[in-house]
Amino acid sequence: FIGVPFPSLLGIFAYLISKYNLASHQPEELVKQKNDLYREFAPDRLCLFPGFTELLSFLYPAYQIALTTSSWSSSQQSVFEKFKLDSFFETIVTREMVTYGKPHPEPYLLTLERLGIAPQEAIVIEDSINGISAAKSAGITTIAVTHSYPREKLNQADYIVDSLHEVK
Repeated sequence: FIGVPFPSLLGIFAYLISKYNLASHQPEELVKQKNDLYREFAPDRLCLFPGFTELLSFLYPAYQIALTTSSWSSSQQSVFEKFKLDSFFETIVTREMVTYGKPHPEPYLLTLERLGIAPQEAIVIEDSINGISAAKSAGITTIAVTHSYPREKLNQADYIVDSLHEVK
């Protein structure tokens, strides 16, 4: 995916309509249905990773905290609303704010720019292979958490932990 423009949700649905001959559907209609389903089902199923609240309390307000996510802003906002997280994050970079998504470094480079810091002044906590790749390509030290992938898949990170409790 490096070097390939990040597809929009409309583009993804247009591709699926074409590939699977779903001419009776429109991309805009499918995006709306997807967003409606997310708003209906996700809030009751959302939960924070164990140790997240404690880590956030430890870091805030001593450090600038940012979120660099591959999620759409609507999904990010749902999570922030449910868990009252808005006041903790100085900046947020979501999928639609960049041309190239993770594993390309653009999302993290934009985050650094918004924070006004150099890569060597930042630490990224990631749980995805693409996220670690993006952060490393941006020149940022990374801590991988084994929430989504086993330790051996996250070996590009500078540090690997099994829980957010270990990050402090």
